[in-house]
Amino acid sequence: MERVLAGVARHYRQCARAGHAGTPPAALAARIDAASMALSSTAQGSSHDPRAALATIRLALFPPTGADHRAHH
Repeated sequence: MERVLAGVARHYRQCARAGHAGTPPAALAARIDAASMALSSTAQGSSHDPRAALATIRLALFPPTGADHRAHH
């Protein structure tokens, strides 16, 4: 989780330096997914499930495109 948060912070610092929003690196999506998978066996049913936070971060940084949406249906 710490690596994910560090990657998110790095991305937003780069955006701030550039003066505009940028595309987050694909490696960050992979890191978010890996952290979510690692947490899948813990905190299930907890009201403080970190996977919900990871899912929210992932959707905010990598919103589904039309192609992504069709792939899941």
